[in-house]
Amino acid sequence: MQSVSRTARVDKSKSKRSILVVDDEKWLVESLDLALRKHKYNVIPAYSYDDAIAALQREKIDLIVTDIAMERKDGLQLVKEVRENPRFKELPVIVQSGFGDQMQKEAIALKARAVFQKPVKMEDLLWAIHDALGTKTKK
Repeated sequence: MQSVSRTARVDKSKSKRSILVVDDEKWLVESLDLALRKHKYNVIPAYSYDDAIAALQREKIDLIVTDIAMERKDGLQLVKEVRENPRFKELPVIVQSGFGDQMQKEAIALKARAVFQKPVKMEDLLWAIHDALGTKTKK
């Protein structure tokens, strides 16, 4: 788990970025959608690996927030796919998981920008997003 400082504030002029939110729990995607839209981010929802891959092909994505545990193909497979594709390999990915250390270590090995244990505090997730996208300013 990553520890984060909360000294960042959003630079609103840079906040019109698109975030792909991937989780098979619809309520979680919807709550992240609501919270991120309040911070002027465009949210593209995806409820599976396949939805996420389709969104990556059709949308301009600036960052991915993904769960690890999903049916059929999981979030780690999504991160692997992103890292193997030259078009997306530098795309920042933030991983959240209800599972333990091994999956988190795998996410870090795949160069996830941040890894969080669920439940994630929204302020920590926002800080990681602002940091990854460069949409923060110093206090």
